[in-house]
Amino acid sequence: DRAGDVAYFADRRDALRRALDAVQRDPDAFAYAGQVAAGATAESRRDALTAAIGLTRAGATDVIVGIPARLGPEALAAAAREVAVPLRERLG
Repeated sequence: DRAGDVAYFADRRDALRRALDAVQRDPDAFAYAGQVAAGATAESRRDALTAAIGLTRAGATDVIVGIPARLGPEALAAAAREVAVPLRERLG
């Protein structure tokens, strides 16, 4: 699983930017999405927030915050409260 792997994201983003340059497309005109797994625990959500911050520093223009569907609405609310909202507040 590569969700939250900042080094992998940065490597793939750089490769994509080079490929876009090679075909004379503007790499800055594209969105670069990273993904984090929020998980079922407060610790996993803290780790997801840390990874999401790292992804944005590495050039992610969008971050997908994933949770296993089996965790239900409470996990979705926790991921929003503990990952998505703090990330948005940090980025402005």
